[in-house]
Amino acid sequence: MVDLLVDVFFIADIYCRARKFAVTKDGFLITLPHEFGKIYRDEESAVDLVSSIPISTIVCIGGADGRVYGMCRLLQFLRIIRFGKYLDGIVEFLNTRTNFVVTTASLRVCQIFLIILFLCHWCCCIFHFMGDDENSQLTWIESDNMQDEDLGKRYLRSFYWAMYTITTIGYGSVPVVTIPERVFAMMTMAVGAVICDAGLTAVLASIVANKDHQASTNNRRIQCSKLFMDTHNIDPTLQTKILEYYTYADEEMRNINEQQLLDDLSSALRCEILHHFCFEPLRECAYFDEHSDGAIASLIKAMHPYLAAPGECLSEIGKECQSLYVFQKGYVQQRDSTNTTTLLPEGAMIGHLTTHATFIKEGQPTHELQLVLLSANLPKSKNGNPYVVVKNARRRCRSQIKSSRAWTEAISMKVKLGSGKLKSAEAEIVVREWRKRQSHTTIGVGRILASASSESRTTVCSIYDADKGETVGSIQMQVTLAELSEKDAVASHEVTTTALSFSHLYKLDVSDAKSLREYLTNSSKAEIVERFRCPPSLQQRNDIEQSHLPSTSSQLSFSEGQSSNSEWDNPKAI
Repeated sequence: MVDLLVDVFFIADIYCRARKFAVTKDGFLITLPHEFGKIYRDEESAVDLVSSIPISTIVCIGGADGRVYGMCRLLQFLRIIRFGKYLDGIVEFLNTRTNFVVTTASLRVCQIFLIILFLCHWCCCIFHFMGDDENSQLTWIESDNMQDEDLGKRYLRSFYWAMYTITTIGYGSVPVVTIPERVFAMMTMAVGAVICDAGLTAVLASIVANKDHQASTNNRRIQCSKLFMDTHNIDPTLQTKILEYYTYADEEMRNINEQQLLDDLSSALRCEILHHFCFEPLRECAYFDEHSDGAIASLIKAMHPYLAAPGECLSEIGKECQSLYVFQKGYVQQRDSTNTTTLLPEGAMIGHLTTHATFIKEGQPTHELQLVLLSANLPKSKNGNPYVVVKNARRRCRSQIKSSRAWTEAISMKVKLGSGKLKSAEAEIVVREWRKRQSHTTIGVGRILASASSESRTTVCSIYDADKGETVGSIQMQVTLAELSEKDAVASHEVTTTALSFSHLYKLDVSDAKSLREYLTNSSKAEIVERFRCPPSLQQRNDIEQSHLPSTSSQLSFSEGQSSNSEWDNPKAI
């Protein structure tokens, strides 16, 4: 019955591969049945068809004895070629579709282990076949007094012999009597020595060697750093920060260099990753309002990963800021000139250039919006803990991660109200779920409308999931919208931004952003000479020359008064 089920499985597998399973060929997903069916028939179908011929079933129906049936089953031995592909498919599914990660080391150990089990089964069957030979007067079955036992106990006894022989343990409790049995035993020992002693030992040794190499590299780096810092009398506080950085890189980042990973990719894939993390924050930034999507996509090429250490100032009041940052992960705090602090959410832009542009577009804040979170009724999750992001126009802040039922927390945000008679501010409440080493997911979104008053009011904000089309929970909070006093009014657009933990960001030089703006401004001028009076930075110029200015004739093809911003409108072409 089991053999019949196995035959049905492989025949179904042939049909699915020929008619149902799409394949990837040379980087293209082939979904048409006649196309991937032809690929299967040309490359893989021969072995599958031969091994799926039910000769053993036909022989069994014809009344042949067990020996003939067993010999016919050897034809299905060709299916072992499929074993590696099945296992690779399972591993790929686990790595891409689930949170379970199968490492290369564990995969190799699993493969060796399964090979040993299959090999033991085959040797066990052959050894039992030799012992059950009626033409021999004395075999291991008679010598071991197993002739009166049932087939199951004989199989278990022969499997026991195959296991200790292949693994080269060699207890010798099962007698090997005849010359053919002894020859087969020697062949089994030789194969076992190769598989177990050489194969398994080599895999385990490789795993240990890789672990030792990484551990020794990390340890040597730490020891050399300690020696350097002690020799040059580095401040103990700075020494502690450096050692904490190494610990974070070893344990949390697992010695992964983000910049090296991006450099190993093709230019198109690298740009897609940077586009995924940085395009929306740059698009929402007030400084880039006049830029087209293509111009922003070109600017993203100049960005690169940056890891900020705890206590590091990314921008500081009164000091020139040389870089812009897109906050990706970690804890980053922002403090304005009145010492009001807020936590920044993922995707926030950091830098004086962005705060100045927001200040120019929206004006100086006039009121303070304060939300005091009291309690929440949200769906439970086993994957992470929730937190709240508050949005008003271009301003963003967030709450702490709520790992318990204690939700009480005050969130303050300075906002700009309109000049109408109705003084109110609308805020968007986004509830997100924090997950370690994974993208944070959005649970739902709600909205509140706060009216200017010196008194606070308690309200319940419903959280709505747009994907499900239903309300998933609610948050109870106290809302206050009060006019800023002279003491609380900000005197400058500049803020001090500090990393509270190891924080992952993407960095952009301010000079690149300004050079792109100068180029776009000059390119809209009527005179061609004026368009190129202020050239962009080196990296921007190289990108422009390669993708937009292939020849002198194309540079001079603009009609007088025509804006060249249209050349940036296709980010994919860039």
